[in-house]
Amino acid sequence: MKIGIKNKIVIMNMAVLVPVIVFICAITVSNLYNNVIKSSVSMLSQESYQGQINTINYLESDKKMNPRTLLKNIGPFSATNLSERYNFRVQIYDEDGIIGDSEEYPSISEERDVKSALSGTKAYIVKKINNKEYILFSSPIYIENQTIGCVRYVYHIDKEVDLIINTLSTMVILGVFALFFCVFLSNIFSEKIVSPIMQLKEASEKVANGDFTDIEEINSRDEITDLARSFNITGTNS
Repeated sequence: MKIGIKNKIVIMNMAVLVPVIVFICAITVSNLYNNVIKSSVSMLSQESYQGQINTINYLESDKKMNPRTLLKNIGPFSATNLSERYNFRVQIYDEDGIIGDSEEYPSISEERDVKSALSGTKAYIVKKINNKEYILFSSPIYIENQTIGCVRYVYHIDKEVDLIINTLSTMVILGVFALFFCVFLSNIFSEKIVSPIMQLKEASEKVANGDFTDIEEINSRDEITDLARSFNITGTNS
């Protein structure tokens, strides 16, 4: 299949531009997603301090009851109270499992972050539950330097994900316009390159048919101009 120079130039430019656009989109979306996760985790980490303080203060207010037993008793209330304050789902855990949950749905089977928090270390994971993205952030509950439980914040990032999708859609649309613009400009520039070549082709056909008159002056300001002049000289001498 014969492909003309003009089409080759357009294809070459497209072959360069398409990977660049895809790379820019991928990097932008990846950075945006990472920044969303980072900022959300930072927010949850800051909120967890106040949640810890509130829970610990409540546990320390009753010196007569064992803190672990008291935590089990206040688990449902504490989870609901924190959820109303932060406006997202909150769960309370101790070493025996979940003891308070502000919402019953959806069910969450993942507990790696909880295990880390029960061992005394804040942890989070990003998990898709029922086709929705969540950050599960768990923070330990300390009493007398001992971890007796943890608070898990179940924060959905639907709005942030929608923002990322909208950004990606906008970039794709702009990328498509950029491709059309590239094709348009490539056609214009390639025409400037191909046009003098076609003139030389016509001149060579005239020479082949015995017509040695000078060809039309070509002034493309590049090597093609030099070639045309050489061709004229050769044709005249012949």
